Amino acid sequence: MKFNAKKFVCISDIDGTLLCKNPTRSEINAANSVRRFINAHGTFGTVTAQTAEMGMSSGAYAASVLYGGFKRARPLLGIENGRHVYRPPESLEERHAFTDPDLIMSLGTGNHYRNASGFYSLDRGFDTLLGGINWRESAKKAVRYAAEAMRLERPARAIDLEAYYSMIENPVNYETGLRDVMPLEYRLQFEFLLEDARENLYLKERAKVEILSTIGGLEFASKLETKGVELAELTREFKPILNNFVITDESSPASENRLLFYATPTLATKEHMVSRALTRMFGNELIEDLLIAGDMPPDIRAGVNTNDPVRRKSFLLVGGSPLSGFLVPGTNEPNKLYAGESFRWLHQILSPMDRPGFGQLPAKNGREIRFINGAIAYPETKGPETIKAYLEDEYSVTLH
Repeated sequence: MKFNAKKFVCISDIDGTLLCKNPTRSEINAANSVRRFINAHGTFGTVTAQTAEMGMSSGAYAASVLYGGFKRARPLLGIENGRHVYRPPESLEERHAFTDPDLIMSLGTGNHYRNASGFYSLDRGFDTLLGGINWRESAKKAVRYAAEAMRLERPARAIDLEAYYSMIENPVNYETGLRDVMPLEYRLQFEFLLEDARENLYLKERAKVEILSTIGGLEFASKLETKGVELAELTREFKPILNNFVITDESSPASENRLLFYATPTLATKEHMVSRALTRMFGNELIEDLLIAGDMPPDIRAGVNTNDPVRRKSFLLVGGSPLSGFLVPGTNEPNKLYAGESFRWLHQILSPMDRPGFGQLPAKNGREIRFINGAIAYPETKGPETIKAYLEDEYSVTLH
C-alpha cells in the first residue's frame, strides 16, 4: 500500500498495548519500531487512561504550560524510596514510543493536539461539551448523595461508596508522592480489591447500579414541570452531570482480582474522543487507513463503534489481552462474560475471514471494518510486538 502522511492514522491505547507490565527488551524495541514507522508514514495518537501530561516530554510540557495554557501538574513517573518523584518522560526508555504523539486523547483530561511549534493545545470546545470545570465536583456530590440515600433507606445494606475511591482521587496522595498524578478533571475512579472474587464482583456491580440509579432519579426530577424550592435547588446543583454521566468498566480480574470502573461525562469515552479528534484533524477528508489498537473493552468500542471518515478501519486486539479468548471470530461462545461484561453484541456482527484471527464487521457506507485478534493472528506476540507483526504482515515491511 502506498502511504500518505495525511491518510494513514494509528490510534493506540498505552497500558497493556504499547506498554506492558514489566516490559521486556523485545517489547520495548517493538514499541519503538512501531513509533518510528508511524512517524515516517502517518499520524500517531494515543487514547488512554493515562493523563495528558504523562504523554508529554519535559520540553513539550513546559511549552504547553507557557504557550498552550496547560494547567496540570508535572507527572511523577520515577520512584525513590517507595515514593513517586519527577523524572522527565523522555528519560524513561519504556515511554519513548508514546511520548509526544500528534494527539493525546486522555480519558479524564480531554483531547490535546500537538502543533508545529511542539506544544499541546486543549480542545476547549470539547472541554465545554464535557461539562466544564464543575463536572467533577457535581459528580462527587452525587456519589455522596447516593451513599447517604442508602444509609437512610437501607441502612443494613448500605455501601460507603466514597470508601472505594482510588487513591488518585485525593490530591494529598500526589503531593506526598503516593500517586503519580493529580486528580483528573473529568474522571472519578473506583477500585474494588476484596479477596473473595464473587463478593468483589458483586460489590463493584452494585456500586455501579446505586450511583447510576441515583443520577437517573436526579435526571427524572429535573424534568418535572412542577418542582418545590428544595427540589429545584437540588437539580441546579447537579446540572453539570445530568444526562452527562457514564460508567466505563476497566476491570482486570485476572490481575490480582483488581476491579475498577471510571465515572466520566457522556462524551469522555474512548469512542467519542477518537471520533471528535479525527473529525477535528481531518474534517471531511477521507482517511485511507485507520488502525486502532488496544487490549480492553473501551478500546474495542473505540475501534468498532465509531463512525469515522475512513476507507478502511482495522481494530487490533493485541496479544496478552485478557479478552483474547472471549473474542475469537467464528466461535460459538457469545455468552462468555469478562468482569461481568458480555460481548454478545460483537459476536452477532463479527464474521470470520479466511485469515486466522481476522474477522469482518458490517461495512458502513461501503467502508471496510476489520477486527483482528492478535493472539491468534500473530501468536507468541504481546502488546507492541503484536502491532509490529501486524504492520510487517500488512504492509510487507521489516521494522527495525
